[in-house]
Amino acid sequence: MAIRKNTLKIGLAAVLWTAGFMSLGTGCGGGGQMNTDFRRPASERPDLNEPLLSGGSITIPAREGFNFRSFPSGQVGDGQGASGQVGTDGAMCRASVQADGSAWGEFQLGYTFDNATNRRVAALVKLRLKATESGRVSGETASPSGSNGKSGTGDSTADASPASAMNQLRFVVKDSYGAVLRDENLLSDAATKGGSQSSRTHELAFDLSFEPDRGYYLVLVGRSEVTGGKGQSASASIEVSGMSIEVDCSGAGATKPKE
Repeated sequence: MAIRKNTLKIGLAAVLWTAGFMSLGTGCGGGGQMNTDFRRPASERPDLNEPLLSGGSITIPAREGFNFRSFPSGQVGDGQGASGQVGTDGAMCRASVQADGSAWGEFQLGYTFDNATNRRVAALVKLRLKATESGRVSGETASPSGSNGKSGTGDSTADASPASAMNQLRFVVKDSYGAVLRDENLLSDAATKGGSQSSRTHELAFDLSFEPDRGYYLVLVGRSEVTGGKGQSASASIEVSGMSIEVDCSGAGATKPKE
């Protein structure tokens, strides 16, 4: 079962905004790709045991705080990148550049645990959050070297490279063996001219099974990234608020014992 509900509010800051869906892999934060390589030692993953299951459900951060947090960022040249947690139920990332250079900011916010029972546990996972994002590229692309805008030689192609701004937001569920149980693309926008901003409420619900003696990661990952261009500036940002994750095991019924 999967239930998805979105509420979207969009305000246009300019009419020339290009939004595209992008196929994204995993990798290091500074390499232009989202990092979904979640790792924590078993000693840092709390146990999901029978006493906890008897309560029916676990809601984060109501019952306890998010225990998986990472906020890397980086920049080159005159770029500026940043990320961080906002309150107890939110996170942000942003990046900006005025001309030459690049920058990125990324956050990982979620919950990790071990299934410490001797059985497979069926659960309904619910995610709720509000995401506000903006992206803008300003200025005109510098003409390549050469007269009358004609291409020249040497670095003319690099001189004409346009600026870009990109925002990505995904909710990923993985186990401690690296298997992906769920990967929800909540946002994937890119701009090379103009700008826009949007605010969206996400409500997701889907079934999962947690195997015994394994760890699990339920993590929201956001990334903003910009690249500068001659005569252009770029900015991108994401802010998440009101985030909650509920793991509801009350309807698990019969579960399969460990063999």
